Amino acid sequence: MEMIQLHPHNTRSDSASLRLAIPTTVRRLLLWLAVAGAAWVSAQSQALGQNTIICPPDITVTTDAGKCYATVEFTTPTPPSGATTITTVECVPASGSQFLVIEPTPVTCTAYDVNNNYVDSCTFVVTVIDLEPPTISCPADSTVTTADGTGAIVDFAVGTLDNCTTLPFTCEPSSGSLFPIGTTPVTCTATDGAGNTASCTFNITVEAPVLEPRQAKIWVREQLASMAAEADVPGDLERFAAAIQYLDAATDPANWADDSRPRPGTLGESVFTNEKSAVGEMLPLVASQPHVMRLVLRVVRVDREIAVIAIQDALDRTGGVVTFKIINAVMSLIRGDIEFACGSFGKAIDNYKMAWKSAVGA
Repeated sequence: MEMIQLHPHNTRSDSASLRLAIPTTVRRLLLWLAVAGAAWVSAQSQALGQNTIICPPDITVTTDAGKCYATVEFTTPTPPSGATTITTVECVPASGSQFLVIEPTPVTCTAYDVNNNYVDSCTFVVTVIDLEPPTISCPADSTVTTADGTGAIVDFAVGTLDNCTTLPFTCEPSSGSLFPIGTTPVTCTATDGAGNTASCTFNITVEAPVLEPRQAKIWVREQLASMAAEADVPGDLERFAAAIQYLDAATDPANWADDSRPRPGTLGESVFTNEKSAVGEMLPLVASQPHVMRLVLRVVRVDREIAVIAIQDALDRTGGVVTFKIINAVMSLIRGDIEFACGSFGKAIDNYKMAWKSAVGA
């Protein structure tokens, strides 16, 4: 066997000379170990690959119709062909389960061997989104009648339904609002927890038949009686009773020539006096029952109407000639309007009474 001594000063560097430095037997042994090692690594890698499972990608679906969940089917992972260890694979939750909208749900699939020992696992996520809009049902168009010149308070009900949540909804104007004379469109909108919306619209028409002054005051009295039945604040019931008593006196037929004209003199004056007292009892009730204010306004406006009718009657009697008393009546009417605009309702009634007296005497 040829041996080559490697000397520090030896300048031979070709590969052939280096190979000759290793005995042939040793070289063969090293080659065998390299081939065997590669085969072992390959076998181990193949065995490892055969005993792993791969989950499906994450899944996103929409809810089942009318439901707050989705029934989701997916393919359960299976071991690759040639697997020698894995015998069963279980997923939790299983394919075909109902997945809720609440939040994304992780699904874990686990592989077991024949002895039910853990071998491998993987995880993916199922997300259910709610794209189903809610439903909202408005009432039919409606018409109400009121003797109140400012309008009518109207209550209504709206139906809502959603696949997931109890629905909040808003209406504009809202139920219980004061609707003016005429037709008002109402739009209601429902929004579910996922932000889906639905709307509907209907119309409320308020009609106000023309009532003569005395009949209008009787209507106010009836409204007060209805509100008094629901009074629950100490002292309110007594104020309602007093206001109703004053209005009964103001609408006594003995004080009226007809439903538009109080009798001249003290009988007619008592109409205004009693109504001023009624308003005095009604105003403190506004704090607990705000809708009483519209009745106060109605009473004062009717007193103004009585004064206007008296002024027109006076002009008819004089053939359109404006006398000093008619001028006084108009001036008192204007002063009453100023007091009314300032919220001094008692003073407004006093001025309307003066306008009526001046016109009746013209």
